[in-house]
Amino acid sequence: MNKNELIVLGLLNEGPAYGYQLKNIIQERGLDKWGIIKQPSIYSTLNKLEKEEKITGKKEQHGNMPPSTIYSLTEKGKRALKQNVEEALTSRKIPVNPAILGIAFITGTSKQSALKILRENLEFIEKQSKAFLKVKSDAEKKNIGFNRQFILDFGNDIRPIVKKRLEELIKKIEETDESFFYQEKEGDAE
Repeated sequence: MNKNELIVLGLLNEGPAYGYQLKNIIQERGLDKWGIIKQPSIYSTLNKLEKEEKITGKKEQHGNMPPSTIYSLTEKGKRALKQNVEEALTSRKIPVNPAILGIAFITGTSKQSALKILRENLEFIEKQSKAFLKVKSDAEKKNIGFNRQFILDFGNDIRPIVKKRLEELIKKIEETDESFFYQEKEGDAE
């Protein structure tokens, strides 16, 4: 099973939800920010899981609005979730974030582009650090459960490490000769 399916089954295990509610939960928990799941793939994942009978969708009418589908986990879906949670927990593979692959091949872009993008990532991490305080306060009020608390704490613990590594990378790139990076040839620009 892919990670999108695991996320959707896991969220539906918390309770029935509409597709738009799943999108909001994913956004609230930051799963879309780190590339864990892309919002447009939610509906295709819901359709696939429904065809596999791991979830069931029920149309509901609300006033004059078009019907909405509320999704629930089936027993088959619960078994699939159990199997995939256990598989994920025992996995020894290190997940590869696309950003890590980008860094591995960073000389494939220009020095200016690399620095611009890395500085934007650094700003994003700093904004996340500030936003974390509000999320933590809200989470403490809601008693979100030990598993979600772990994810919040882990993100908060790792953020300074990622920030430090990005700052070090930026400094090294600033000190590296531009000739090591992609050089646009005349006529290449479109």
